[in-house]
Amino acid sequence: MLFFFPIEALSVTVTEVRLVSARPYVMDGQPAILTCHYILDPNEVVTEVEWEKDDVLVYLWTLDEPPEARDVLEGLVDLNAKSPSILNISAVNMHMHGTYTCRVRTNGKMASNEIFLMIIVDACKQSSWKTYTDMVSCQETVNMHCIGIFPKPSPACGVYEDRLVLKKKKKLQKNDRYGLVSGDDLADKWQPDLPHTQRRVAVTTL
Repeated sequence: MLFFFPIEALSVTVTEVRLVSARPYVMDGQPAILTCHYILDPNEVVTEVEWEKDDVLVYLWTLDEPPEARDVLEGLVDLNAKSPSILNISAVNMHMHGTYTCRVRTNGKMASNEIFLMIIVDACKQSSWKTYTDMVSCQETVNMHCIGIFPKPSPACGVYEDRLVLKKKKKLQKNDRYGLVSGDDLADKWQPDLPHTQRRVAVTTL
């Protein structure tokens, strides 16, 4: 007696969703490319590719129809990409941080896979700093506007010599140059007997 066992037909499989980058994250404002890797049965034809971010449709490619970018990707995706499996984002922002799902549909079959896209935001950009120097009281005030960061930053400042690495008990010279460092490095550098080093620096955050 012969027994026949049904063999399940091969169908579309999404093997991987990948961020094309040497790093596992993307900096705010930089471009990003997500790729959706899939394999097909010889008789299958891809009819639709969907990209969702946190369960919200953000990109749709349909056979014989122009692709469409929506929500956070609207206006920021290359709609002329030759492959529906490539999501080419011109510039990411903090609102694009989240889980992206690539869903591939064929003639009767569907498969999906996902990736978590991490966006790093330079919360306190130096270009947004504003510095005010009061020559009368010898005080500097630095205002910085930080976004998308928790907890609130706690900046520190001080005086240092950037010409040479200071050794213990080395006194500052009159023509030495100064900058900002953390308070922990001030013990061997602060010389209250030298008037030109007695600058107070106030740092505030908005």
